Amino acid sequence: MCLELVDDPALAWPADGQVFDVAMGWEDKLVDLGSYATKHISCSRSPPVLKIECAAVEQHASLKSQRSQGWDSVSLGDIAQAIARRNGLKAAIATEFSKVRIEHEDQTESDMAFLTRLGRRFDAVIKVASGRLTMTGTSRGKKASGDSFTPIVLTNIMRWEYSGEQTKKYTGVRAYWWDEAAAEKRYVLVGKQGVVLELDYNKGSATEARHAAETKFREIVRKGKKFSFTIPGNPDIASERRVLARSVREGVDGEWTVKSVEHVLDSGSFVSTGNCEVDGYKETIEQSDENVD
Repeated sequence: MCLELVDDPALAWPADGQVFDVAMGWEDKLVDLGSYATKHISCSRSPPVLKIECAAVEQHASLKSQRSQGWDSVSLGDIAQAIARRNGLKAAIATEFSKVRIEHEDQTESDMAFLTRLGRRFDAVIKVASGRLTMTGTSRGKKASGDSFTPIVLTNIMRWEYSGEQTKKYTGVRAYWWDEAAAEKRYVLVGKQGVVLELDYNKGSATEARHAAETKFREIVRKGKKFSFTIPGNPDIASERRVLARSVREGVDGEWTVKSVEHVLDSGSFVSTGNCEVDGYKETIEQSDENVD
């Protein structure tokens, strides 16, 4: 998180590592954004701004300490649960990750770096806040409990911008795996036949191959279309939340996933600007089709 404050008159700097709570809103309608610790400070006079970069207080030394460990025959959810326990955190892990099997994985980095690496592979979002480690699916629009967030309807849009590729470079992604019983190579195709991207490495099982292909296809889908908006301030809008655009125009209306958001609150106004991408998970589910040679 980065806070930018008007530095006129000059504000007192927070101490190194100082912990503070952040809430945002208008008048008495505040939304708790969690606890953070000062990480980096910068300031300027034109304009007079004090910028405070901060990190969630739970990302302490134990999460960032180097470790060496092998993980065998466990689920991704089990790994996240174990890491949460040994770092004194409560775990909130989406149930879908209990089905993601890890046959073998070597950890040679910190717990946070390890989970982040696995998150990229399996399209998971890792967050640590308020004494809790959460693992949710990218663009799913769901809580770790599996319950769905209700999309936030965008009203009174002040500015918006859309850009997108109108010709899909790839229609699908193919990942290969080795079938020990049949002693032959098989594959999983996510998407459709046509211009297919083939992953240049083999997986040990059909499940691992499917996860790899789905993750790559979602990445391709998400990079295709972008939408940004500015609306009157709404602190409920946050990264990974879904928003619903209505009556904007054809091609733009529909659900989007927020990737980053900036809230600006000053003496005269409160506005929120979000940058979004399409729901890669939904499109992958709709197009997914397993094929075996």
